[in-house]
Amino acid sequence: MLSTFIYLGGWRSCGAHGLAGVESAAQPRSAREDVPVAQTALIDLATRYSKAWNDRDVEAILALHSDDSVFQVHGTGPRAQGREEIRGALEAFFKTWTRTRFEGRARNFGEDHWVLEYTLHATLSGRLQAVRQTIDGTGQEVSFEGVDIVRVSNGRVASKDSYIDGLAVLEQLG
Repeated sequence: MLSTFIYLGGWRSCGAHGLAGVESAAQPRSAREDVPVAQTALIDLATRYSKAWNDRDVEAILALHSDDSVFQVHGTGPRAQGREEIRGALEAFFKTWTRTRFEGRARNFGEDHWVLEYTLHATLSGRLQAVRQTIDGTGQEVSFEGVDIVRVSNGRVASKDSYIDGLAVLEQLG
């Protein structure tokens, strides 16, 4: 399996175990010189998905999910399954966190998934339910790191599992 890493500076491919230069010569290539054609659609989906999140466009995000998709921000609450539950989770997220900006650090593409490393800059405007406390909206901007694992089936997002640095959030909010 070939993995493709996208950094802000460009493209770099490597083998499944992170070994540079391990590629199959038989893989068809796309217009992007070192990206296999099979991954171009996945990369394009990831780009549209990231844009929808940065635009805070709930409808555009949902349009990229499958009907039975699953979304969960681990450590912050239950998972949402299906578009309507995901809609509720997204609306709650964007109500709690306003002025959001996702700063991507790296994307790693596999055969049917991608992993996104990012820093989220956001203002806490709504009520945040933390593990053992509730924090009302402070209007304070915080920045914290996260990792998303996004699985794809039939050209749509089948699941999105988000892992965030909740301790960094709590430390910044005092």
